[in-house]
Amino acid sequence: MKYRISHTETGVLLRVWAPAPLSEDRTRPYLFLAQYRLSSEKEAMKLLRVYLNREQLAIATN
Repeated sequence: MKYRISHTETGVLLRVWAPAPLSEDRTRPYLFLAQYRLSSEKEAMKLLRVYLNREQLAIATN
C-alpha cells in the first residue's frame, strides 16, 4: 500500500493505492487508486489509518 498527502488551496488531497505490475489486462501500475479531498492533514491521517489497519488485517488472516 502506498499513499501521498498533498496540500491544496482548500485542504489536502489523500491518494491511496496498491501497486501492481503491468500486464495485458492491467494498463495502470496499481490494483486500485482512491483519492479523497479533506479539510486537514489530521483528517487525511485518520482515513489513512483505516486503510493501513485493513491491510494489516488482510495480511494477518492469510
